Amino acid sequence: MLDRSLAGARAGSNQRDALANRREAEVSFHGVLVTKVPAQPGRVKASMLVCTGVDDPLAPPEQAAGFENEMRAGGVKDWQVICYGNTLHGFTNPAADGSIMRAALYNEQADRRSWASMKACSMKS
Repeated sequence: MLDRSLAGARAGSNQRDALANRREAEVSFHGVLVTKVPAQPGRVKASMLVCTGVDDPLAPPEQAAGFENEMRAGGVKDWQVICYGNTLHGFTNPAADGSIMRAALYNEQADRRSWASMKACSMKS
């Protein structure tokens, strides 16, 4: 089973270990990447894919680096972080036009690429 975490979903959620053991893959699109309970060695079996915007103030590059370090420390075997340039939060949401939240803006190219990456992740088993 593949989980497509949408806007606001946390790839770094406190339930990551539990979720990642029930699914083939865990995918985050413009999610917040911090957690209070990091992945434990040997517990995360699912493939992990994070698609994030480099210019997303809700998930700045330091969070992506922290997530990468967590995956390494947790011994997660299959994980990937894809950062899209010139891309803000909410890039998969066509309604995100910056009017409600200035940091949220749809990016058609990042949306297409992230969707293709998710499909590739789900087909790899």
